[in-house]
Amino acid sequence: ALANGDMVSINTNGTVSKANVVISSSTTIGTSAEFEPAGAHEISCAYDSTNNRVVVTYMDQGDNYYGKACVGTVSGTTISWGTPVTFDSNQYIYYTNITFDSNAGKMVLVWRRASGSTGIYSAVGTVSGTSISFGSTEQISSDGATLSSESLTFDSNLNKAVVVMKKSNGDG
Repeated sequence: ALANGDMVSINTNGTVSKANVVISSSTTIGTSAEFEPAGAHEISCAYDSTNNRVVVTYMDQGDNYYGKACVGTVSGTTISWGTPVTFDSNQYIYYTNITFDSNAGKMVLVWRRASGSTGIYSAVGTVSGTSISFGSTEQISSDGATLSSESLTFDSNLNKAVVVMKKSNGDG
């Protein structure tokens, strides 16, 4: 039986089990490193195993709420950040989600635009050194005015990115 607040693991047969969590006193946490001084919201992060980098996406509060991405390099217990890159210069970018496409070695990004051409959009990003560049932006849903969130993952067996969206009325 699971208690309220228990951490769970998803089993290969689709069921869930209580997760075994081990906290070690020998864990070392490094110094924090700021990637966005003006305020970042709607943050998502994924690891690029091809380039050994992390990519964080967010809404930049200090720059008209544009969508931005930043590449981080981890070394030991430190992280250094490259220069943030704008992936969408429409105001009010919400629910940024990023995942790594392990088959193509690329990042897949989805987000919601809440102004201008509202809807859910996607783009593919390529990490190079400490930066990321994005291909063309594709609208995957025009129902942006009623969408309250979305989530993204990559299925390496099917070689597909999967987006789950929730409307503000609760419909998925």
